[in-house]
Amino acid sequence: MESIGESFQGKRLWALTVTDFGAGDPDAKPALYLDGNISHNGLQGSEYTLYTAWYLLESYGKDAFISQLLKEKTLYIIPLLYPDMRDKLMGTPEQRGPKGDNNPSDEDGDGLVDEDGPNDLNGDGFITLMRRKNKAGKYVVDKDLKHHLLLAPRGENGQFDLIGYEGHDNDGDGLVNEDPVGYLNPMTDWAWGWQPQYLQQGASLYPFSLPENRAAKEFVLRHPNIAAAQNFKFPIDFFYPETSGEGDTAPTDTSLVQLYANLETGYHQLLPHHFYALSNTLTPDIYGGQLHWFWQARGILPLQVELYRFAPETDDAKEEGDKPRKKRKSKEESWLGKEAFTPWTPYEHPTYGSIEIGGFKKDFFQNASDLSLSKEAHQVMIQTLYHLYQTPKLLIRKPSYSRLPNGNTEVFVTVVNLSKIPTHTPHDVSRKIERPDFVKLKDSTVVAGMLVTDKGKVIGKEQRLNPSRIEVPSIGAEDSVRVRWVTKSASPVLHFEVDSRKGGVVEKKF
Repeated sequence: MESIGESFQGKRLWALTVTDFGAGDPDAKPALYLDGNISHNGLQGSEYTLYTAWYLLESYGKDAFISQLLKEKTLYIIPLLYPDMRDKLMGTPEQRGPKGDNNPSDEDGDGLVDEDGPNDLNGDGFITLMRRKNKAGKYVVDKDLKHHLLLAPRGENGQFDLIGYEGHDNDGDGLVNEDPVGYLNPMTDWAWGWQPQYLQQGASLYPFSLPENRAAKEFVLRHPNIAAAQNFKFPIDFFYPETSGEGDTAPTDTSLVQLYANLETGYHQLLPHHFYALSNTLTPDIYGGQLHWFWQARGILPLQVELYRFAPETDDAKEEGDKPRKKRKSKEESWLGKEAFTPWTPYEHPTYGSIEIGGFKKDFFQNASDLSLSKEAHQVMIQTLYHLYQTPKLLIRKPSYSRLPNGNTEVFVTVVNLSKIPTHTPHDVSRKIERPDFVKLKDSTVVAGMLVTDKGKVIGKEQRLNPSRIEVPSIGAEDSVRVRWVTKSASPVLHFEVDSRKGGVVEKKF
């Protein structure tokens, strides 16, 4: 465990390195980066990362798979990247809470800052929603979740207008909640496609201006062995009633789509009855996104696990299509009762008149309840370990050699990547972000070398500079590369080494 920096308020930021330290340099093994709690309402991301670390530590030496996994791979964990934000959210009655570091702002242009945010009108310790009855309203009551509102079907009138979070007109300008606490959003502070506030709400002054993100960035740059980066996405379709809940826009990078598809196929082959909760990650409507930076600036495969979308155990889950969480929420609502929601109760509002205040409490929206927390954490851990397992795993196959008419010897060797994540992503290769992989023939006098581009016809382009160390752009997912050398020795030493930043170092002597 190491401290990688401090938060805006001076709290220490901690990083864990989980691996078998006795089986090689942790920073030379293929690695997965994992952080928790960068999303403003997902309190349990930290718990899931720590559960994963705990499970690995408890299982090492007892479970053969875990022990071997930690011998070969490294897991870097930043459990709590934004401790200030978490503390504020835990201590506020608001549903949304602060998203990041404070940034007092004048949203309504009246010369005052943060003076008209939500208020706990009924004094129950939670800021829930306000609704008003209207025969021509936009919203109807959800038949499955009675305290939730849905958009009325197209062409039909609803029963309610949804006004927003409970609050008064604190500054007397006729508007309610129009100038809440300002914030800087940690999800839009990363140095790829960054845009200022007028285009991206919550944007910081410049990329990596938030100390927490800068600490995470510097940690990643110090560890070029990171092949994939994972964070958590917290569901929003129960939090914002006006949201369709149909999911994010699909990523447009076809190579990324194919990598995701291969990962999902492999996951279902191993665990056919488990829900693979990988979100479409690179949404085009976000500027300065964290996973955009990992992919575009660093060539690292971005992975975003969508929490609380794991299918329930009931048979009727199949009827829910792509929304299994809704069925489980309905069941949990009936079990938890008032722990999950505040009943809708009448309230005379000085601005809106007769309204009702109520709805789900903040802890029930974005986080698993006590009834399912341990199961959710375990399922998240399984998917995280699957991603760690699928970071590159390189194998040197038995070489072949033959004498040439001029007395030299021709040597061939094949290097295989057994995993579903390549040593360099296609974006990394096209942008030349990371150095190539090196395949070396050691302890021999090499006069020529090449990467074989047509494995059946032994076609390739000779590498004239340093031919004993062949540069390989990438070793693809579940793919191989073949290298050819010509040596002066009639009986060459068959000693090979593969040196890959994200695939590790493999050495073998035949």
